[in-house]
Amino acid sequence: MTKQKRNIFFIVNPHSGNKKKTRVVKKINTELDSHIFEPHIIQTETLKELSSTLGTIKKDKNNIVVAVGGDGTINRIVNEIVDTGISFGIIPRGSGNGLARELKIPQTISGAIRVLNQSYSRKIDVIQLNNLFSVNVSGVGFDAIIAKKFSELEHRGFKNYLKITAREITKIKPENYKMLIDGNKLNPEVYLISFANSRQWGNNAYIAPKAKIDDGLIDVVMLHPFPLLPAPMLVAGLFTKTLKNSRYLDTIKAKEIVIQKEGEIFAHIDGEPYTFKNQLKITIHKKKLNILAPKM
Repeated sequence: MTKQKRNIFFIVNPHSGNKKKTRVVKKINTELDSHIFEPHIIQTETLKELSSTLGTIKKDKNNIVVAVGGDGTINRIVNEIVDTGISFGIIPRGSGNGLARELKIPQTISGAIRVLNQSYSRKIDVIQLNNLFSVNVSGVGFDAIIAKKFSELEHRGFKNYLKITAREITKIKPENYKMLIDGNKLNPEVYLISFANSRQWGNNAYIAPKAKIDDGLIDVVMLHPFPLLPAPMLVAGLFTKTLKNSRYLDTIKAKEIVIQKEGEIFAHIDGEPYTFKNQLKITIHKKKLNILAPKM
């Protein structure tokens, strides 16, 4: 008896990253295992269109959804499928590809398709921020400002990210937040607070080198005010996994965080900018998402 093929839906973001998507479609059609999968290529232009498309797909738990894009594309899809039980895959085509790098998914199209062909599924944690979900790293403060500036660029890429960071770091100002971390009160004055499910923002910039993506904990990283002189060393520490040693940085592992601040709270969720009012509650859902990735 012939085994029934699984429908696999490739959601292509035409705007993510800086590489053409036609190569992706060609490689899917030639390199995906046709004995296992029945591929469907879907290009979405709007969130409404994406939600409608996924609403149909997620009715069958045997379906697989693959994000062809970066962390922003991944985030939008995960927010639609997080509690459905269907499997999720990634062909990284973004500018940072933080989650794909964390999961050891190859950055090449062919390599990512090989991972899909292996059909190995693992469960990873999902962070919830109010009514939205995050699978990689989210935060408030300086990195949220960078995320907003970066999202407004016509051409992204790592070089432009560094340019924005170098420009904005000269304007950086600390903010006060009222916080509850697993019931413990804090009132830090910080440049940023990151909520890390994985270790890195993307491009191998490690904000939380000890974070684990399936341990049921959030790494809460707080960057305190620092003089401009050591700023280059702090940036270098992101790429050498040594930022955790800085006296300007604290990391606390937690399951629930509540942030209060009068007025607007500027945040980013997996690199996408958001604004919240007065309060932000962050919790962790352990092993909530099925994802196709290499065996660790």
